[in-house]
Parts: sequence; structure tokens; C-alpha cells
Amino acid sequence: MSNKKIIHAYGTVIIQESCMISILNEGINVSTESYQILTTIAQKQFKEKNFVYISLRKKAYSVNPLIYPNMSNIKNLVGFAVVYSNTTIIDNTEVEKLFIDLPFQVFNNLNSAIKWGNKTAYLPKIKGIN
Repeated sequence: MSNKKIIHAYGTVIIQESCMISILNEGINVSTESYQILTTIAQKQFKEKNFVYISLRKKAYSVNPLIYPNMSNIKNLVGFAVVYSNTTIIDNTEVEKLFIDLPFQVFNNLNSAIKWGNKTAYLPKIKGIN
């Protein structure tokens, strides 16, 4: 499967074989509305196939942590990864981990996150490990 790029109001999503990579715009607030857009993209692109969501954090934006329990309930989402560009983002991920009920990893480069995502996508969904 080749990469597919989807541009929407909140940023860009890159679809790969087993990974949905999101690069969100500077200053946005990831809330219920933006979450719904990302969920719709995931449902359309992956249908019943397991996938991992990778947040490529190049720019500063805020996330309402209350969306994470909803993400954990996406039937075929089996993991969540964050690729950071500075240490402030690492600190935020420690809080985010508390709200998501899926395997959650933090990486300092995209290639490592994709390798983890491709491996994780072939495992059964495991909830409650964070």
C-alpha cells in the first residue's frame, strides 16, 4: 500500500499500511469536532483492519484528554504513538497516557514509531495496559 495524504482543516493525515500518521496544525485544539474528523478518516481508510495512530508532533497544539477514552473504543485501533520534537511534548505525553486504554509509546523519530506501529497492528487489541 502506498502512502495516501489527506489534508483537512486541522492538519494532514498520512495513511500507510498499518499506521495513520497525523500532523496537526499549529495552535489548534483537538476536541470532539477534530476527533470526529480523524475517526471518520480512520474508519474509511482502515475499515475492519487493525491500525496504530501516530501523532507526529511538529507544532504546538492542545489536546482535550477527554477524547482519549473514546479513541480507546475504536474497534480496530490497537495502539497509539507520539513522535516528539522537543522535551515539552514528552512531558505532556505522560499525562495523556493516563487517559488512553491502549498500548502507548513515545518516540523521537518517525521511523521507529512506524516500525512499532506495523508490528503492533498485527497483535490482538489489548486494553488496560497503561
